[in-house]
Amino acid sequence: MKTTITPAQISQTNLKLIYQYIYQRESVSQQDIAYALRLSRPTVSAKVNELEEHGLIRKAGQISSELAGRKAAAYSVVPDYRVAVGVEVMKKLFKVLIVDLKGQYYYRKVFEIPYENTQDYIKNLCETVNRYVESLPYTQEQILGVGFSFQGLVNAEGTRITYGKILDCTGLTIDSFSRWLHYPCRCRRRRLGTVGLP
Repeated sequence: MKTTITPAQISQTNLKLIYQYIYQRESVSQQDIAYALRLSRPTVSAKVNELEEHGLIRKAGQISSELAGRKAAAYSVVPDYRVAVGVEVMKKLFKVLIVDLKGQYYYRKVFEIPYENTQDYIKNLCETVNRYVESLPYTQEQILGVGFSFQGLVNAEGTRITYGKILDCTGLTIDSFSRWLHYPCRCRRRRLGTVGLP
């Protein structure tokens, strides 16, 4: 059976393509977007306006277009339209930092609270993270979630530490943290020796 693609789906696809194209560049003009993605200028103009209205992109001065001699309005993504919270748990402290959509780090803070494999420690850590994040200039909607990094190995599903000898945290699950946090949280497999941030 043949699948029919609706105009709404095409519109959404074009929106995503244009955002991704802008994201991959420092700044870009509408003309260059239209040329690179083989879209009509009216389509690009409408989608750029939509992205700008929703706060995902912004005007970033002017640039010389590759297709015309005169300068055109340049657009770039708004890196902190959404941010993620990273928590690195260590033996004598834990660190909290904010990462924007471009991978830039902000508001790094160290809390000198020694690790304990107890529910009281987990609750204290999560409440500290909640308070700290709420003190920053972001709305709750901007926070994508919280990612945890431990000295250990995580299972394939990213839900449980399968080896955590340094912190004595083998068997610790992400559910132990998510019940106390105001945001989604997760661990994911990274290089050997760590449980990574999202």
